[in-house]
Amino acid sequence: MRILTYKRIHPGDPNTRGRFGVNTCMGRVRDYRYEAVIGIGGIGAEPKSFGIAEKINWVGIGPVRHAAPSKRACEVTFKHFVLLEDQGPKLETLAPNLAKRFYKGGARFLLNGYSDIELVEVLGIIEWAKLQQSLIIGNKNKIKRSTLCPSTCSPVRKRRKC
Repeated sequence: MRILTYKRIHPGDPNTRGRFGVNTCMGRVRDYRYEAVIGIGGIGAEPKSFGIAEKINWVGIGPVRHAAPSKRACEVTFKHFVLLEDQGPKLETLAPNLAKRFYKGGARFLLNGYSDIELVEVLGIIEWAKLQQSLIIGNKNKIKRSTLCPSTCSPVRKRRKC
């Protein structure tokens, strides 16, 4: 199973409807081939201000790509989607080795190259997420403040076909 794990700096993408790429976040990375995505909060001032730092913010399993001609990559929804935002567990609790790789090792995102123990941990997160109802929880006020993310997301570029 190919799993994309990436650090986020703000909530709002994916949105509360489970659509990843509504604000063009993660650009072409959204078009990579994977079976699941784990979004985790970064450690800087911005993720801390939203309460998402170092937490599992969302998990999507079973991607469904949607053409988005005005964007640099497809938008993606998921057959099973869990949005936790600032209510998610600390990554270190469920995946201490993965947390170390991201927060001390400086990884921005991973799709390949997980160590054996990190792979066991991400698969564990996916299994944990499967046990959660496909649901949406989080602080709506914090999400509203970040829905456009103009200062942090790159401009739209010509994209390839979904």
